[in-house]
Amino acid sequence: MTVQSASAPGPSAAVPAPGPSAAASGPVLSLAGGTEAAANLHLEGLAPGEHGVSSVVVRYRDAEDAVIGLQVECPEPGAMSRNVHVGVFEQAGGLMPFPVFSGTLLDLARRDRPFGRWTGRGDGEDHEVVYEISTSVARDAASASEPADVTFRFTATPPASPTHS
Repeated sequence: MTVQSASAPGPSAAVPAPGPSAAASGPVLSLAGGTEAAANLHLEGLAPGEHGVSSVVVRYRDAEDAVIGLQVECPEPGAMSRNVHVGVFEQAGGLMPFPVFSGTLLDLARRDRPFGRWTGRGDGEDHEVVYEISTSVARDAASASEPADVTFRFTATPPASPTHS
């Protein structure tokens, strides 16, 4: 499994070199309010019983708060995508990883709304969340999975203003 950062349409920032807190991690994606960044994950075909783990660090820094959301794009997953289990976990501030998705690659490909949302504090400091992506194929699967390309797109949007009646 390989992960690489990629530019996304519109304003975005991607920093390919990991920072000190991500020494053994994948790419570091830097966001500010109103921007987006993406990481492309290539899943190699997995034999029954195999698994893989990759990670992406998302760093937010701005003077205003923003809601950071994750959307996934996986064009036309193969028929074997039902055999690939995907877990997405987020971790921040020394806390235990928190699951934000667990299901098949097909389930992940069909998600049509952001998930894994967190608020980036607008205090001008760096705030990081590490996303760990694990994939596996059950030992008793009839055959290996097919390769797939998945894009993890992170967007920083201003929080919704309270409405007054």
